[in-house]
Amino acid sequence: MPFFDKLTSIAQSAVDNTKDMFEVNKLNSAISAEKAKITELKAKIGDYYYAKYASGAALDDEPAGIAAQIKAHEDKITSVEAEIQAKKEEAQRTEAAAKNPQALPAISVETIACPACGASNPSSSKFCRECGGKLAAPAVEKQLFCTACGAQNPAGTKFCGECGNRLDI
Repeated sequence: MPFFDKLTSIAQSAVDNTKDMFEVNKLNSAISAEKAKITELKAKIGDYYYAKYASGAALDDEPAGIAAQIKAHEDKITSVEAEIQAKKEEAQRTEAAAKNPQALPAISVETIACPACGASNPSSSKFCRECGGKLAAPAVEKQLFCTACGAQNPAGTKFCGECGNRLDI
C-alpha cells in the first residue's frame, strides 16, 4: 500500500498547489484592480491640473511643463485631424468629378478660324471640320535651348528661366 499512499500524497500535493496558485492568482487580480483604481485617480489629478493650466491658472514648474507637453500633443492631433479631413474632402471631390465629368473645369483649347467658312477649329486641326477646307498651319514659335541646363525658352529670351544662364540669341 505504500505505492497508493505515495500516489495519494502526490495527488493531494497537486491539489494543494492548484489551490495555492488559484489563491495567488486571485490575490494578484486584487492587486491589479487596486493599481487600476490608483491609475484612474492619478488621471483625475492630472485632469484637474490640466483644467487649471488650460484656464490660465499658474502652476508649479513641473505640472506646467507636463501640461504644456499635453497641449503640444493636442495641437499635433488637431493638425493631423485637419490633414485627414482635407484628404477626405479631396477624395470626395475626386469621386464626384469621376461620377460627373461635366462638373470638371473646361480645358482651354487654342482655336483657329477657317479662312473659307470662318468656323472655329482646334489649332491642331489641318482641315476644317465644317467645310473640309485646308487650314493654315499655326505659327510655330522658335524656341531657344539653354546650353547650361537644356531648358526650353521662348524666342527673344535673354536669360534662361530655369538657371539664369545668358542665352545666345
